Amino acid sequence: MPDVPGAPPSEPTPLDAGYEPSQMLDVLVGIAQKTLSNYTHHLADTPVDEPMQGNAWTPPAA
Repeated sequence: MPDVPGAPPSEPTPLDAGYEPSQMLDVLVGIAQKTLSNYTHHLADTPVDEPMQGNAWTPPAA
């Protein structure tokens, strides 16, 4: 809960833990790239590579 209504909580941030802003940006870019990649593969109906066929998701039976 915020200490003062309308103020952000006073919990430690990654910067307080010693991370640099560039490191936080690296994580953000990685997450964004993976998300866009997943959406692109879904829209393009990209087949699963042969070595990963055993891990392919299949929808549950209705």
